[in-house]
Amino acid sequence: MKFKELLKRTGNDVQIEVYNLPKKAYICTVCNHSAIPEEIWKSNIASVFPIDSKTFGVLVIENVKKS
Repeated sequence: MKFKELLKRTGNDVQIEVYNLPKKAYICTVCNHSAIPEEIWKSNIASVFPIDSKTFGVLVIENVKKS
């Protein structure tokens, strides 16, 4: 699944923490109201996992630089 498809499925009040594979390194936190770097916008998602009721994590396959 592409990151932009995931945003279409989430609500406006959800935060997404983006992590890079294979080391699960933290990249950034985004939401529907924030500016999303193009690298993340076009990235492929390996998995999605819940963090709390308003936040979930996303593992992206591409090597995205920390912003």
